[in-house]
Amino acid sequence: MPYYGEQNNMKLQNLRDPRLLKKTEKNDLSDIVAELSTASLLDKRPKLIKLANVLTEKLNAGQEDQVRAIFKSNGSPRYKQALLQALDFCVSSTDKTRPLQGLFFAIPVLIVSGGDKNEKFPAFLPEQFDLNQLFKQTGFFLNTKNVSFSNTLTSLDYLETVSWRDLMNCNQGLDMDVLGVNTFPAVDISLDTVLEKVHLRYLAGLSIASTKSPKFTETTADISKWGVKFTQQFDKYVNLKRYQIVAIPRRPVSIPRAIFDGIWALNEIGLQLFLSGTLRHCRQRIGEPDVTVATYSDNTVRIRFTSVFDDGFDRTFGWSLSGVDDFATVLDCIGDLLKDCGISNFEVMSEILN
Repeated sequence: MPYYGEQNNMKLQNLRDPRLLKKTEKNDLSDIVAELSTASLLDKRPKLIKLANVLTEKLNAGQEDQVRAIFKSNGSPRYKQALLQALDFCVSSTDKTRPLQGLFFAIPVLIVSGGDKNEKFPAFLPEQFDLNQLFKQTGFFLNTKNVSFSNTLTSLDYLETVSWRDLMNCNQGLDMDVLGVNTFPAVDISLDTVLEKVHLRYLAGLSIASTKSPKFTETTADISKWGVKFTQQFDKYVNLKRYQIVAIPRRPVSIPRAIFDGIWALNEIGLQLFLSGTLRHCRQRIGEPDVTVATYSDNTVRIRFTSVFDDGFDRTFGWSLSGVDDFATVLDCIGDLLKDCGISNFEVMSEILN
């Protein structure tokens, strides 16, 4: 049954999360993960450490594939959020009994492209694009002994192949050379459309710091202090002002968390581009569009634009829900973006569609 935005005082929260259609698949971590996902604020820390210790044992026992399978299996986002929190702890926590810690991290970089060139944008980063200098100028290396950055932009697919056990061993100081920052393959970007399009890439790095100091990922978490400079220097030294592209960084985080941060940003910026481009086209030609928002069984939230004045006008954006996306937060983001574009009245489908 459809509802209509403000007419019936219905909100996007009437949408149902399609990921909950199927029950969570049971595994040998189910009970302990459930404990963390439902723990009170007071109990969360000991539950987190307990689950992280079990994950450490599994990774050391060569059972990483079993843990990875949980993220791809049926199950509630809250359950997988707890598992990601524990995995993040395994590969990026601080052990103050050690003098130094290593931390592999990744910066999701969203490349927004446009223009009419049908070419490939190379994913190698020249020496002139000096991130060490950028972060030194903004004061982020005060507590860090050494930070190295990859000289390539790599892909989500490759980042998903990086061994969690290797990341954990590096973090524990057992083998800081197990991965090299320049082993991440460059994945070029195809500039094959005149429409604005967003591409997801990652810039990997390794920080080595005293365990008594804040981590590099903590001191650089506020991208408002360095993000604009990153974008400017990328245009100057990497793009060389040749193409119509803009590079938008997100905060540096551990590699497992960066995977999901990047997917979220890809959806968010993709929706922004879709709304701006579609509304510009529509309002110039046929006036205000009819807007429908619905969830689908393929784990997408789709925003569809049509018009009674033009049967040929039909454009849809699909927000692909990752395993850990908080559904309410996704809906808030979509609602805020629609509101910012002046869309206050839209149809909401309460049933999950196929």
